[in-house]
Amino acid sequence: MRMKRIILNSLGNSKIGKFEVYVDLLRCWTKRTNLISFEEKELWDEVILDSLVPYFMGFSIFQLDNLEVVDVGTGAGIPGIPIAVVKDGWKFHLIESVKKKVEFLSFVVKRLNLSNVVIHRARVEEFALENRGKFDLVFERAVASTPAMIEYCAPLLEIGGEAFIYGGVKNHLSLEKGKEKVEELGLRIEGVHRYELGENDIKRRCIIHLRKTHETPSTYPRRVGMAVKKPIWR
Repeated sequence: MRMKRIILNSLGNSKIGKFEVYVDLLRCWTKRTNLISFEEKELWDEVILDSLVPYFMGFSIFQLDNLEVVDVGTGAGIPGIPIAVVKDGWKFHLIESVKKKVEFLSFVVKRLNLSNVVIHRARVEEFALENRGKFDLVFERAVASTPAMIEYCAPLLEIGGEAFIYGGVKNHLSLEKGKEKVEELGLRIEGVHRYELGENDIKRRCIIHLRKTHETPSTYPRRVGMAVKKPIWR
């Protein structure tokens, strides 16, 4: 699926202007703080366009307003900041534990005047203990392995809530091994969607779409680091 042309043709000038400022800030801050690993020529594709893919895939949840949304391990604001720009009727909570990234995010939120975004300096396991079942929607991109990302998102979602996990085809292959654990966490796999940003995109990209169907066991989230050290499946 070629997404780049669809996305670029759909964005208005005001949103493109905000994205240009955001990309410039990423470029400048990365030179002195090593925020992200993308090359400059990749920033628009990897930060803006890839973040917006679920929005332009037409999932029905993106037609709703007044949602509580969390971006787990947002890093430099990916995918949370781009989605917050196009969905200004949603309340976004960006979770990040690294100080320099939190400082950057705070600067971006002020510079872009994103009144719908709140930054939390926290580990997701600790944040989930205090915010269990509070969110309509969770985003995760390249935070950890597929089992860890699914363990992170499950406690945060309310029943009926949805999650979108960005990754590569290997995420899909890993998911096949963990279907029983996914169900144990209270989630249902709605689909795995492969896509390409453009004709020259050589990355094997996919998005895992999950829905919360019943309560996550109280044993989750486990303590900090356990989802990575001892994944719920291998």
